Amino acid sequence: GSLIPPSENGASSVPPPTLKQALVAEVLGTYILVQVGCGGLCAGLYMGVFSDAFSMAIIWLLGGMVAVYCVGDISGAHLNPAVSLAFALVRDDLDMKKVPLYWAAQLLGGILAGGINLLIFTAAIADFEEQQGLTRGHSSSIKSAAAFGDYWSLSPGVAGPFHAVFIEAFGTAFLTFVIFAITHPKNESVASSAVAPMVGTAIGVMIALLGS
Repeated sequence: GSLIPPSENGASSVPPPTLKQALVAEVLGTYILVQVGCGGLCAGLYMGVFSDAFSMAIIWLLGGMVAVYCVGDISGAHLNPAVSLAFALVRDDLDMKKVPLYWAAQLLGGILAGGINLLIFTAAIADFEEQQGLTRGHSSSIKSAAAFGDYWSLSPGVAGPFHAVFIEAFGTAFLTFVIFAITHPKNESVASSAVAPMVGTAIGVMIALLGS
């Protein structure tokens, strides 16, 4: 299951990637997406830059676009467990048995990205916690951890946990629909080179509309 349709100018002569290559690519692609996107969140929260929704959307857009361009031809650039599951359920080019392996690769990529961001912003995080009077490990310290994950209780536009689940489900469904629509074999209006920018745009739009 690939986000980038195969080219018609001889790409078929290239041997398909092995499962190992696909999984390594999925690790790297997810790492790029999370490192860039959450790196922007870290810079915004701890250093006061990229703090508006539009800037965050652009950063996630670029992260998604770069990730798809880098690994799309190798792993399919799912970069999201829901996308992998959708490919396995709806399209027959991804074996369901491979889905848990893709999930593990995506999880590893996300963990690596989080670790790198933690190393990069260690001093900024410590300064932020000191300024905010936060004790790491205390319930209030989720304000400090917010750049590494979603905490609906910090979002003024989220009414509660069920509302948060709905927002996450809607955003994921929107992204998956866009991916399937622009990569459908019968959709001749989208060139393969345009898939990465369009996927990145879909990610950016959802971040801008639902990220706060």
